[in-house]
Amino acid sequence: MEAKELRVGNLVFFPLKDVPALILRDMFEYQNGLSNLEDYRPIPLTKEWLLRLGFKHYGQGEAIFCHKKIYLYYRNNVFYFHKTIRFEILYVHQLQNIYFALTGLEL
Repeated sequence: MEAKELRVGNLVFFPLKDVPALILRDMFEYQNGLSNLEDYRPIPLTKEWLLRLGFKHYGQGEAIFCHKKIYLYYRNNVFYFHKTIRFEILYVHQLQNIYFALTGLEL
């Protein structure tokens, strides 16, 4: 994970404790010790995380998750942004960034 992938407000794993942490503006300005962004790890996107972020689960066979008209499709242990275009979303921060880009709102 590189700093250019992150925005203030993204969720990542905090080093050493392995608990979710929120990226703050200070982390971009202070680049040593535990505030070094390279020490943080991405949070894998799971069904549980989608529900925590406010997505609703729909569908019987193919799992579909929706939040304010943003749909994610779950197939073969991977989340896709579009039903036919194979654009994989692997991490929570990626979903947060896509959601913000499409809606202008934080997830």
